[in-house]
Amino acid sequence: FSNQLPAAAEICEKVVKQGGGLEARSRLVRLYEALEKPAESLRVLEDLVKAFPNDVEHRRLLAGQYLQKREIEKAAQQLQAALQEGGGELQDYLQLCNLLRFSKEPDRFLRFTQRAAQLFPREPRVTYFSALAHSRAKQHAGAAKLFDQAATQAATKAPELLDDMFH
Repeated sequence: FSNQLPAAAEICEKVVKQGGGLEARSRLVRLYEALEKPAESLRVLEDLVKAFPNDVEHRRLLAGQYLQKREIEKAAQQLQAALQEGGGELQDYLQLCNLLRFSKEPDRFLRFTQRAAQLFPREPRVTYFSALAHSRAKQHAGAAKLFDQAATQAATKAPELLDDMFH
């Protein structure tokens, strides 16, 4: 609080080395960010998530850092683990769908969109991602039905979805 960030980081580093818990590691991540040391921040955050794999907040934070570095697969893994651990909102599912659609694992994308569709059955964007997943899995008949269903849903709930990319 006295704005002596380098000294505070040194103290936190010592506490973490002595087996510091979640709070000390989290504080060290924030200190490194404030000191504009992204590599150190990422390293400590990765270690934090390894030590506390059930901590959803830090998994999401790690996913955000991976996204900034354009490490899409690592970001997707962290977001998926966070959703499995602590659930999530529609936006969390949509963000992960968007990442998985570029994955080299079309079956993973398909399985995830099926789960999202069970949770959000009337959401046109989820139906759209499900259609994309079926298409990538070369299940074209199922994809065509889902694109049609997404168009019907979007007409009233999300007309902005029906842009040139959709068609």
